[in-house]
Parts: sequence; structure tokens; C-alpha cells
Amino acid sequence: MSPVKNTYSIDISPNKVLTKISEHRECEVPDGYLFVAGAIDLNTSYAATAALVAFKPDTTAAVIWHETFPINID
Repeated sequence: MSPVKNTYSIDISPNKVLTKISEHRECEVPDGYLFVAGAIDLNTSYAATAALVAFKPDTTAAVIWHETFPINID
């Protein structure tokens, strides 16, 4: 049996992204958000990316801090 090839696309634009951005300040947990998680993604060929994300009980999320740190690992 051969794998089935699926083709799809994601319809995304800068305006769609802007509709999802909230008005909270950096590193400020908005009202109603009860949990904050942090993560770091280390991509040795590019940069380390870090983020703090706040969550509501219904799993709604808000990025409260995000930064990329360029790295050079030999």
C-alpha cells in the first residue's frame, strides 16, 4: 500500500496575524490568565529563541515575551 499524498495550504496574511495580537504590555500577564510557561528553542545554525506564554483555563494563550538571540556554535 502506497502513502496517500495530501496537498493543502494555509491562508495567512499580516492582517490576519494582527487580528490575533492583544494589547497587553510585554511581560505583563493579562487578567484571567492563570499559568505561565517558558521555553527555549536552541537552533545551533541560527539562534536561540525564548518565549513566555500565559494561558487561561480554557487554553487561550498569549505570548507575553519573545526574543531571539543570534548564536554561533562551532
